[in-house]
Amino acid sequence: MPKTGSTSLQQALLNGAADLRRVGVLYPNIGNFEGQAAHHRYFLGLLDDDHHRFLRTPFTKPRPDFDTEHSALLAAVDASHCNTILLSSEILWNPRAFDSAVLHRIKSTFSDYEVLITAGLRTIPSHSLSGYAQRIQGPQRYCGTFADHIRENTDDQVWDYVQRLYSFAAVFGPEAIFPFWYEDVRQNLFVPFA
Repeated sequence: MPKTGSTSLQQALLNGAADLRRVGVLYPNIGNFEGQAAHHRYFLGLLDDDHHRFLRTPFTKPRPDFDTEHSALLAAVDASHCNTILLSSEILWNPRAFDSAVLHRIKSTFSDYEVLITAGLRTIPSHSLSGYAQRIQGPQRYCGTFADHIRENTDDQVWDYVQRLYSFAAVFGPEAIFPFWYEDVRQNLFVPFA
């Protein structure tokens, strides 16, 4: 979920990628857009036009080719000799873009691997204020009001936490889902992974 320290966590993982590889964990520097540590590029390749239209954040066109992205990932996995792969992208939280069909595609893509999903959650008032600030100051240069922002996030089901966690659990199994509250760990974002 966006606005839960994910960008800081992703950057720390990328900065520490060499140390992680020494202990058998790969945080690949592929499947991301230039200058970003998140794997948005990789996951955007999974979306067709019908699903892509639900993303509000502007991403470059044309969308990445998933087969190319996945081949690059598999090459990095093979070269690393790591037994754990970490991929991170907040866009997976979008329930209309990444619906059950797309989640099943992710599951089948990684059928040879154990998939675990960690989801950072944030209280709705805190998330709504932080998200609005990012939208008006970030690359979107959002011009809507705070009320518009609330309405759009409600329409996009951003805060339907239980329903979204159930949708992940329905595909990957409840034992694969590990949610945590951002407010509980914001001083040390690595706590949920210890």
